[in-house]
Amino acid sequence: KDVTARFINGYVPAYENEDLAEEAVNRILAGKKSEKKKEELFDSMGVGIPKTFAYIAKIALNLKGYSRESGNPEYDWIQGQVQNDQLQNKKLKYCGIEALGILKADVDNLGLLFACGIREERLTLSRLATMSRQMNNYFSIFLPYKLKTDERFQNIYTVFAGGDDLFLIGAWNRIIDFAGFLHDSFKEYSCRNEQITISAGVALHKPNTPVLTFAETSENALEKSKMSGRDRVTIFGETAKWIDFIKLQEVKHTIENWLDSEKINNAMLFRVNELIEMRRQESEIQKSKFNIQLEDMECLKWRSRLKYTIVRNIGRKLKGDDKQKAIDEAMNVADWLETYKGTLKIPLWQIIYNRR
Repeated sequence: KDVTARFINGYVPAYENEDLAEEAVNRILAGKKSEKKKEELFDSMGVGIPKTFAYIAKIALNLKGYSRESGNPEYDWIQGQVQNDQLQNKKLKYCGIEALGILKADVDNLGLLFACGIREERLTLSRLATMSRQMNNYFSIFLPYKLKTDERFQNIYTVFAGGDDLFLIGAWNRIIDFAGFLHDSFKEYSCRNEQITISAGVALHKPNTPVLTFAETSENALEKSKMSGRDRVTIFGETAKWIDFIKLQEVKHTIENWLDSEKINNAMLFRVNELIEMRRQESEIQKSKFNIQLEDMECLKWRSRLKYTIVRNIGRKLKGDDKQKAIDEAMNVADWLETYKGTLKIPLWQIIYNRR
């Protein structure tokens, strides 16, 4: 007898042999957790057993001194595995924060797409069913398969994925990487139709946070993306269009290169973080026509402070023309502040959290 079938799928990461190797042990021992917490984490490990949130959060740590952009031969940041056998005898040191990223996303204006997406003369029940099934297949078949087979995303939990939305939990930096992949793959799946878009929200939490809080905060982030115009992503409380998010990831790579080449230092990152808030205040003043006080004008100094910060902190080992060239290059930060305003926090905080 014929019956209607619907795919129900998901992906739960489980421990494999490589998760029990020496590098994984060093990763667990890193940080300031009590001996009891570390013992509990070891006791929970075993081949085939689902990975705990505490272990997933550990995966967010980076080997100290890693260089994602320069292709450091000693460490593959994506896989989190030591590549040079000579390092096996060294005591590995890690940096970054142990935190989970929670991603919620769904398709924008789905009701409108079904109501008006098919021309009236072509509108049939079978076409509506096919459209619904193909939308569901992306979330319930393609994405769980990708989580299972792509090494970048194999430590991401599927809470649910189907219909037109998804709810994922993973290491916070992998989740942000996955958000970019989600946008790109969904655009390709929908044949880059400009009328079919997706919005997403990402929240960060410690692994011992209740799952209900995960759901609430990520839902709030998703709602902020929706209320800001849809076709957007919200991370660290800042909402950016997807096209800007992609460009902001390029900004992140540029800043990481500056750090790796010692053109700038960590102190400059925190100073720029302060200037982002001043740029935001300036933007609010520009929109306001009344009740502007003299003390409110303090934020207008961000350009001069940026120039001072760059000259003071840029390439302290550089001299002459090399130093001036580095200063001129770093002044791109002013253009980024003008263009991206508060959303510049997204790449900046990614770097700070990865290197803390």
